[in-house]
Amino acid sequence: MVKGILATAFFAVAAGALYGKEAVVAVLAGGLVASANFRLSSGILRQIVAPGVNPSLGKAVGIFSFLFRYLLLGVVLLVAIRGGISPVFFIIGLSTLVVAVFASAGELKRGEA
Repeated sequence: MVKGILATAFFAVAAGALYGKEAVVAVLAGGLVASANFRLSSGILRQIVAPGVNPSLGKAVGIFSFLFRYLLLGVVLLVAIRGGISPVFFIIGLSTLVVAVFASAGELKRGEA
């Protein structure tokens, strides 16, 4: 999660230096949404695979939770874009977590983490 924050901060500073304050806000908003989405997903998966959970109930909760999460994500994206946030920089912010995950995967592969 720390690498996600660092990647978001790096891209926000770079966007701000090149394109101004609006780009910084959009990148930070995208990074915040991506981080929240990641945290919700991991919490849902922990609930689904928790020991002692009825498998059929776990599947039902998982399906409902993922559908609700995507609905919530869609609403947040719609509000952000209609609120004047630049879609290009917002998508860059959403992608910062992906960059951090790939960076971490490279470290795991080399045995550094």
